[in-house]
Amino acid sequence: MRPLSDPSQFNFERVAPLRYDRDQITLGILHIGVGNFHRGHQAVFVDDLLARDPRWGIVGVSMRSTDTRDRLAKQNYLYTVTERDGSQLERRLIGSIQSILVLDESRAEILALARCPSIGLISLTITENGYCH
Repeated sequence: MRPLSDPSQFNFERVAPLRYDRDQITLGILHIGVGNFHRGHQAVFVDDLLARDPRWGIVGVSMRSTDTRDRLAKQNYLYTVTERDGSQLERRLIGSIQSILVLDESRAEILALARCPSIGLISLTITENGYCH
């Protein structure tokens, strides 16, 4: 078997589509710190949930940078993850993030969302850079 780092052993032509109608999703989670860890873990679990319950769409908050928002906004906040199960790899489309706000630009909107009755969960990701604060 070739090493996993050799992408030629996998067929990535097919990307598993969303299993729900994204137009039916409403915001239910305000997530602070919408970086790679969040997008690769919590947002994927929420994506699974949305197939059963459309009330848990995510609005992300970036604390400092506009980079993630600007990159994902161009693709309507859709992105893919690659899941590995043994030697099987599957690419999957993720649509749980509905928008991303940047703290310095949208502080009032973020505070209003935190008080919004439809927001049932406020979550956050703290990276190693934030532990000292």
